[in-house]
Amino acid sequence: MSNQTSQSGDRDLRSVESALSAASRAARRLLVTREAAWLLGFFILGCFTIGLTDFLIRLPWWFRTATLLCGLFALGLGIARHFLPAWRFRPSITDLALRLEGTPEGAALKGRLASAIELAHQDDRGTDPTLRQGSIDDAFQRFNTLGSARALLNPQGVRARLLIAVACLAPAALVALWRPDMTFIGASRVLTPWRGVEWPKRFAVADATGISASA
Repeated sequence: MSNQTSQSGDRDLRSVESALSAASRAARRLLVTREAAWLLGFFILGCFTIGLTDFLIRLPWWFRTATLLCGLFALGLGIARHFLPAWRFRPSITDLALRLEGTPEGAALKGRLASAIELAHQDDRGTDPTLRQGSIDDAFQRFNTLGSARALLNPQGVRARLLIAVACLAPAALVALWRPDMTFIGASRVLTPWRGVEWPKRFAVADATGISASA
């Protein structure tokens, strides 16, 4: 009987840890997508803004070089502070259990799930096996009632960042579709200002009336 209980507890433990690990991987994908989207969106919006300004007033090469360096510095700072922490997001199973306990959906697990996982990984020396197994079984049953660890996910934040990224990318995408040749020139002048790429010359309006001012 004790062997059957132990095997059942092991299966429950593996089931809980598998669900928490799957939620962790999904949360990491959401975080990476969110941070990459807004970083890319703002960088492209910045390039588009400088390119449009350059088209209107012909910015000097040194100014375009300075803005490019500032933009790359800001992008690197954003990657270091936002993207890399999202990429390295790999919390332990116990940390995930504590996060789940702190969600509204996981209120019934508060103070139970993380401790049950730790108890399940410890030997039962110095503890009452019945009480220990009862605590573990109670926490795992509560988790099974919850059904999954999807409460750890927050897709609303990802959707908001994706909408911001689309709004940032839309002007550049529309101009690229309308005038790909001018878009290429603008991108070259913004991203490689040392190459000396020039906008097409602005021609003066010709007098097409054919009227001569001479008598």
